[in-house]
Amino acid sequence: MVYGKRARVRLPVVELGDRRALERWRPADEETVARARRLKEQALLDLGMTHSTIASWIYSKCSHQIPTTAVDTAAVLASGDGTCLLLYNPDFFVALGLEGVRFVLFHEARHLVQRHLFADPVLRDDQVFTLACEVTINHVAMVRLGQDGLPEIDGEPVGVDPAAIHRAYRHDLAEQGLDWLPYDDFVATDMDVYRELRRMRNPPVPGPVCVHLLLDGDALDQETVDRISSDVLRSVLIAARRAARSPAGNCSTCSTGPGARAIAPTGSGAISARTPCAATPSPPAGSTGGSSGWWTCWPPSSVPASG
Repeated sequence: MVYGKRARVRLPVVELGDRRALERWRPADEETVARARRLKEQALLDLGMTHSTIASWIYSKCSHQIPTTAVDTAAVLASGDGTCLLLYNPDFFVALGLEGVRFVLFHEARHLVQRHLFADPVLRDDQVFTLACEVTINHVAMVRLGQDGLPEIDGEPVGVDPAAIHRAYRHDLAEQGLDWLPYDDFVATDMDVYRELRRMRNPPVPGPVCVHLLLDGDALDQETVDRISSDVLRSVLIAARRAARSPAGNCSTCSTGPGARAIAPTGSGAISARTPCAATPSPPAGSTGGSSGWWTCWPPSSVPASG
């Protein structure tokens, strides 16, 4: 989950589980990367001295800690092999300084502690739930680290302010004539925050934006249009690549057992114009057909051309 995101998160520029691609994507200069890495190590050392449990979650779960500009701030995500990745933008860490980096690492570790990466997919896709997680984690971080506010860059706070979200929640429910919870009850758990935010008429999250609205009219210059188009195409290619790696994208998964279903391949072959395997039903039992299975997978070269 990405630190401090209330605005719509940009489309991923690379597959976030590909460690090599993350490191290669528009790398920051070597000096900045080295400074960011030193800040991270020093912040983890400080947390190890004062909040050893938090530091141990980072060390034990995030075996790969990658500086990358593919994320704007910092994030933890499941890698799919039982471990997690810690991603951090070197420029962001350098701008934050040591105290800010310590706060962000505490924040990311709490995502692991509270198992937000393994929440139900419906919740993970709900921006209100994402906001609720940010509220509770930042509240805990400020209390445990003894800070009065969020870390700052150039005098501007970075992240979701729990007090500001509570004020917006209280104002919204008061306008509806509904009872609202005091701050301490509001931030008790992430599900408490989620439940209360769902009661709001207008939760403070970005609404859905249609791509046609983004591209409509003359408001966008060509560079912006090209960037949006590239982001969309990149996301399609990433999705196709994932599908190609899955069993559903392989012809060998066509089942020959009775009652099996044919799975249409949806991998990158569809984009590269490769002809996918075709599945055709065998003749019913008792007929003179030569196929022994319910579905037969034909290689492209064996499909007769239509006359």
